[in-house]
Amino acid sequence: MDKVNELVNTELVSVLVLSFRSSGTIVETLQSIYNQTYKNIELVISDDASDDNTVEIIEQWVAKCGERFKRVEVIVSKENTGTSKNMNRGVDACRGEWIKPIAADDLLSPECVQKYMEKVHQDKGQIQIYQADEEVIDENSIVTGYMTNESQRMRKLADMKTAEEQYQYFLFNDIKVSPTMLFSRKAFYEVGMCDERIRNIEDYPLKLRFLRNGFRMGYLKCSVVQYRVHNSISHRKNEVCPINHVKQRRVLKELCCYPYIPKSNIFICYRVIRIPFDN
Repeated sequence: MDKVNELVNTELVSVLVLSFRSSGTIVETLQSIYNQTYKNIELVISDDASDDNTVEIIEQWVAKCGERFKRVEVIVSKENTGTSKNMNRGVDACRGEWIKPIAADDLLSPECVQKYMEKVHQDKGQIQIYQADEEVIDENSIVTGYMTNESQRMRKLADMKTAEEQYQYFLFNDIKVSPTMLFSRKAFYEVGMCDERIRNIEDYPLKLRFLRNGFRMGYLKCSVVQYRVHNSISHRKNEVCPINHVKQRRVLKELCCYPYIPKSNIFICYRVIRIPFDN
């Protein structure tokens, strides 16, 4: 039995789709999961009280294509709770050892899960959270760019030998390829899940929690996700600085960064911590 087939038959991977008002993109996202070369996948979709026909579209697609997956669960919140709580709610429904979250407007490359599981196998369980490279696409799913600078920084991070080194780097500077994240479900609970006090910025605080708790971040050196840039909570075409997102960034720094930095560096920290809008 070759390595890939061995992985397929031993490890269940949960692909977790987080949706909110995603009627225009959700089918393309789901189809990218359907097309995965890795077979042992369960699909969990957690909708955060969409007020359009997103849920109806999901249900129709699942009725047609759901048999491809080992298991499908659709969760529909009665109230809009924000991305952090939606992530926690979705993970609670997952049964896989590994979780690949994806927003309902982004796309997975066909070999995304397979390449990640080969990397997990190669690392022999020593890494519990990963990031990879990504492409940027527009509303029409046309590739408009590559996160070249972020890839270079991820390579630098991957060379760091300890989670503590990586943590000190992340305290001042997130690496904005969060749509590529893959993490261990067990470790997710060990670090305390997503911080629901920060309503719509779930990724950066989660990475800090992993690193602060001694889980070193791994790096898959290839592009496995296409990240869509269009109107969203953190990216508005007609707003230079979305006010609600700015407020949440401030709360994030106060809760997740400042308490863990020596007082002598607080002033410097206040000026230089970079939490990207397009995360």
